[in-house]
Amino acid sequence: MDPYDWRFIGFRSLILLFLLGCGQSPIPSEFSYRIQELGSLGGNDVLPYSLNNRGEVVGVSGTQIGGTNAHAFFWSKEKGMVNIWNKFSGVTPTDFSRAMVINDQGWLVVFVNSPSDIVYRLDQGILPIEKPGGQSMHMVDLNDDGMILGAHYDAYGACEPFIWSATDGFDYFDGPGWTLRNSIALNDAGDVLIQAATQDGTVTCSFLWKRNDGWKKLPPLDGFENCFAVDMNDKGQIVGVSSPSTQAPGIMRTGYVACLWEPDSVKTLGEDIYPTAINDEGTVVGRTSDRNSAVVLRDGVWRNLSDLIEGRSDWIDFTEAVDINDSGQIVGYGFKKDGQFGFILTPLYEQQNE
Repeated sequence: MDPYDWRFIGFRSLILLFLLGCGQSPIPSEFSYRIQELGSLGGNDVLPYSLNNRGEVVGVSGTQIGGTNAHAFFWSKEKGMVNIWNKFSGVTPTDFSRAMVINDQGWLVVFVNSPSDIVYRLDQGILPIEKPGGQSMHMVDLNDDGMILGAHYDAYGACEPFIWSATDGFDYFDGPGWTLRNSIALNDAGDVLIQAATQDGTVTCSFLWKRNDGWKKLPPLDGFENCFAVDMNDKGQIVGVSSPSTQAPGIMRTGYVACLWEPDSVKTLGEDIYPTAINDEGTVVGRTSDRNSAVVLRDGVWRNLSDLIEGRSDWIDFTEAVDINDSGQIVGYGFKKDGQFGFILTPLYEQQNE
């Protein structure tokens, strides 16, 4: 998951024209992926957000070419792409919704352009969560035990992070002494990542919270004051960036360095690479800072996915890898001549075992 991403941007046409002139690199023989397009809900603007260990994908798709409506989707190999927008019984439908996260139990965090996000269960419908004091809720992650990470925000943007579970309800954090900015990630151990800033806003860093240990500030790489965690696996490995700026890394912004945090160390993963996800095997995916190449970290080397994909046919570019599951499947998006579409990649050794 990428909590700092700005997507559905207006650069697409310009980028697409540039990419039409680019050649394709040869596929090395030592490792490759099979690609499958996710399809669309009728539009030519598809963006996947999350992939679970069952190979199921969620995201958002335009509903007509040239239109402005976009709906949350669920995708599986058996069902293809399913529009889940009309399944939100009890929620006022809008012309925009997006599914942000899916866990292995088939629970989805969905943004529906209303005061609060919802959790939708594929087999049971919307999860009833009583909002305390009528506060709006922004949900960012959930784990396989049904714990949900989110935050309340007041009119001034002040953040109050929480974990919700069916047994304990809302559980709030005592802050680390910094101003809390936003929740980032939650793993199956119940560990939490949160972004915070100094009171004067001159430095921002990510913090790890463990129930028995409390807060721990993630150290930036040497030479940096700021850092932004992005994702965490169930083993406690964390990926993100160290940055010269208090602003989250964005499109065409350079100068940041990808890094990996482990319990007692932080190490560099390379310059001008933005990691988006890490699986329990420690494999990292992401994109280049210019958003022109989806990448995977294999054997300590960042590899362009465009060099590793067989049967890419009419794909022009693979822009970003947004998530990876524990089987090594990767979900992301790229360009074809008629628009932006999502894909799922399966390592060929997985295909041989099917």
